[in-house]
Amino acid sequence: MTLEYCLAVDSITADKSLNLRSYELFDNDWKVVSDLISVLQIFKEATLFFSIDNKPSIANVIPTMDRIDQMLKRSSLDTAKTNSLDKALEPSVKHALTFARSHLNKYYSKTDTSNVYRIAISMYFIFKPL
Repeated sequence: MTLEYCLAVDSITADKSLNLRSYELFDNDWKVVSDLISVLQIFKEATLFFSIDNKPSIANVIPTMDRIDQMLKRSSLDTAKTNSLDKALEPSVKHALTFARSHLNKYYSKTDTSNVYRIAISMYFIFKPL
């Protein structure tokens, strides 16, 4: 998907008459964009999942957060071939994923003190479809 726009953006930013040279993306920038598209996919999937009306959203928060946390942990590791695309991510993307993971865990810990979440989980297991 990224490469679809690469030529168009490069063409527009290369035109000196448009005065957009400061917005030119270099090969490394396109690599970062490509990496971000791949790692942000899980957030898109979670957003779509919670947008479905017939799913009990609150009871699915923890499993979804666990899945996102596992992906962030795997992808932010320093070793190559740890993400879903089987390629090394740019260091800036790894750093952003580490920061995102710490933020996610901050919100994750708030579920421990949430009465609404405790009630929802209790009700979910009582009325869980077989």
